[in-house]
Amino acid sequence: MCNFIAEYADLMVEYFRGFKTEQRNRVIEKRILGSPDSLIIHMGTNDWKATRNLDFVVTEVYALVATTKRGLPNRRIVQSEVLRRRDTARRLIGALNDRYNRVAIGFELTFVDPNTWIEDGDFSRNGLQLNGKGNRRLGKNLCYRWLI
Repeated sequence: MCNFIAEYADLMVEYFRGFKTEQRNRVIEKRILGSPDSLIIHMGTNDWKATRNLDFVVTEVYALVATTKRGLPNRRIVQSEVLRRRDTARRLIGALNDRYNRVAIGFELTFVDPNTWIEDGDFSRNGLQLNGKGNRRLGKNLCYRWLI
């Protein structure tokens, strides 16, 4: 998602590949976030892959969102759904996203579904991560629709 970011001088992206939600929460707790107008939290499957426990995963996401809201009161926070993956059943991705949506509603966040913008050709050969084209498409859609 970072390749197109140079076009926007006032946009900062931090990408924590492989991080679980609890790790992202610790980063946000320790960091001064400044005063961005908006923040996007893009969800993944690292927690699910590690624990296989939906209740645990949702508890971690709830803590991350609570920390973010405390650090950025009165700011727009957008929570992005988990992208589909070749190695994970769509039913499970749907269950994760349903639970994440409930967290977003509870905190009055905007909850977006990037799966509607992403095409099959946007994934790498392994079907697990986005390729460069997919990252650009995701980033541009998130920015154009929710930040700019």
